[in-house]
Amino acid sequence: MALLPAIGFPLMVFCLTAGPAFGAQLGLGGILACAALAVLINVLLTYWLARYAFRPLLERWLARLGYRIPVVDPADQLEVTILVRITPGPPFFVQSYLLGLAQIPFRKYILPSFLAPMINITGIVMFGDAVAQGKAKWAVFGISLVIAAGLAVHVVRKHYHKRKRAQEAAPLVER
Repeated sequence: MALLPAIGFPLMVFCLTAGPAFGAQLGLGGILACAALAVLINVLLTYWLARYAFRPLLERWLARLGYRIPVVDPADQLEVTILVRITPGPPFFVQSYLLGLAQIPFRKYILPSFLAPMINITGIVMFGDAVAQGKAKWAVFGISLVIAAGLAVHVVRKHYHKRKRAQEAAPLVER
């Protein structure tokens, strides 16, 4: 769960099977703690790979083609990190590599990159564990957590959209 998602293996497979595989030995709290550690290792590894190992090679290759990797404006870095992490669609490892390549500073990268997926991972691990044990109420709770995370994503994206529209509508101040 810490290493394979860095090369594209779906994180969801680990989350769904963690409960049935390790529930008896670790309990749900132990599984969630191990999942949190694995995700932390993964986001640290992918950040390092994208920012320091792959970026110089990619920059040279793109320079030969007449392109360069875009860099996110410092004022937008935290917002971009949050939006990339909560946007459904791009796989987890793609999000990680994009943020590292965009040279998002580590302090703006780490917290959203860890917390955003952990909400869904917690719900999915709980769901998988509950289904394996035949606990329907806990399975519903796990899925409800994932749905609540999806609704929170909607609210956050709506907030950023409103804020962006307000900034665009504000008259430009002359300097």
